[in-house]
Amino acid sequence: MKAPERKIIQQLTTAIESFLENKSLQQHLSSGESNADLALLCRSIDRLVTATGHAIEQLTASERHSFLAGRDSLTGLYTRDYFEEVLALHERGRQFPVSIILVELDGLGDLGTHQGKVARDQLIRNTALVLQRVVRGGDVVAWYGDGAFAMLLPKANMNASGVILERIREFEIEKNREDNGPILGISIGMATADRPGTLGEARHLAEQRMKEDREARLR
Repeated sequence: MKAPERKIIQQLTTAIESFLENKSLQQHLSSGESNADLALLCRSIDRLVTATGHAIEQLTASERHSFLAGRDSLTGLYTRDYFEEVLALHERGRQFPVSIILVELDGLGDLGTHQGKVARDQLIRNTALVLQRVVRGGDVVAWYGDGAFAMLLPKANMNASGVILERIREFEIEKNREDNGPILGISIGMATADRPGTLGEARHLAEQRMKEDREARLR
C-alpha cells in the first residue's frame, strides 16, 4: 500500500475509533433520550465526515482518484490493492465456486528496453482491453504490475472459467490481427476454489499453471 493511502487510512481509523469510543454518545444511547441521541449522533457524524474530507483533500488529484475509485490510471483496471481487498472478502464469503485467472505478458521488459515506454504501455493497454472484453458483471480484473494481471470470477466453476480463458485466447489472436503495434503474447493460469479458505491454494495453483503455460509456449 502506498504512503498516501496509508496516511488517509490512519486518519480515518483514528476518526472512527474516536467516534465509536465517544462515552457521551454511549451514555445518551443507553438513556433512551431519543432527541439527545439524534442530536449527538448528527454532530458525531458531521465530525467524522469533516475528518474524512480533510484526509482526502491532502491527496493529490491522481492519488485521490486512485484511492476513491480503486482504478489504475494506465489500464483503467482495478488496482492490485483493490484486488487483494476483494479477494480477502470472497475468501470469507459464500459466493463459491470462485475462479482465479492470472495473466502475464511475455517479454514486456525486453519490449520496454528496445522499443521504449510508449510501446510497453500500449501493449499493457491492449492486454487490458482484451481482458475487459471477456468479463461478466461482478468479475474483478486488476493490473497487478510487472506485466501481470489478475482476474477474480465469483460463482464461476471450472467450466465457466475455462470458457473465459478460451475467449481470452480468441481475442488475443484477434487483437494481433487488427493492431499494428507490438505483438501481444500472454501466459495464462487458471484455478477454482470450491469452498471458503481455499482461494489461497487456488491462486498458487493458477500461478503454477501460468508458469507451465509460459514454458510450453516459449519452447
